[in-house]
Amino acid sequence: MRRLACSALTLLVACAETPASGREFAPMTSGDESAVAVDGTLASGAPAAVPQPSALAPAARRDRSAPITEPELAEAEAAYARLVAAPYGLTTAPPSPRMAIDKIVDQIRNATRIAREVADAAAPAAAGPLPLLLSALTLQADAYDFLAGHIASAHVPLPPGIAVQALAQTAPTHAQLQAQFEARIRETMASQLGEIYCIAVARYERVLELDPADPRAADQLAAYGEAFVRSCGQ
Repeated sequence: MRRLACSALTLLVACAETPASGREFAPMTSGDESAVAVDGTLASGAPAAVPQPSALAPAARRDRSAPITEPELAEAEAAYARLVAAPYGLTTAPPSPRMAIDKIVDQIRNATRIAREVADAAAPAAAGPLPLLLSALTLQADAYDFLAGHIASAHVPLPPGIAVQALAQTAPTHAQLQAQFEARIRETMASQLGEIYCIAVARYERVLELDPADPRAADQLAAYGEAFVRSCGQ
């Protein structure tokens, strides 16, 4: 294992150790469905560079307002409900950075598995009539949108050791340090989250190709913003 050393304000996710294999963020796939897995831990010492997002992020996103009711999609809808109910983030500060990362990794892997269950359960509807196909594509898109959005917004309280050491050296407020900590998590995962969002973009765009008046797909793509949607096609 290789440790990266970090100063007080870089005692965050950017300061992660990477396994000897070099696997830091390994996409998991099921067909064309990408998902994200994260490995890493925090360490202390000399400054390390802050990772820069390699892809644009959506300007905003919209949670769906109602479930899909077609009986043929009941299994997929049930899986979506499990995705919504899955934990994202931590409610109490973990004893160590390593434990924080391990817990988040487990949550991401679990949520990714459920999102794939949604997509797989909805897939047979592709052979059905157009309204059912549109609902299936929308449900798949909504699942990957929800997955990326809730990973990105997950709250992870500062481990006590980081808070004490950083406050002793730089004296920022706890709220500022917490904001930095979560910003580093999002920066580190930016490209992988972008890939998941782009799966949703492809589904929403397909819906609009088949039905240009579909309100859910149009609203979500508008929320994402033209720049992000365009970046998914590059």
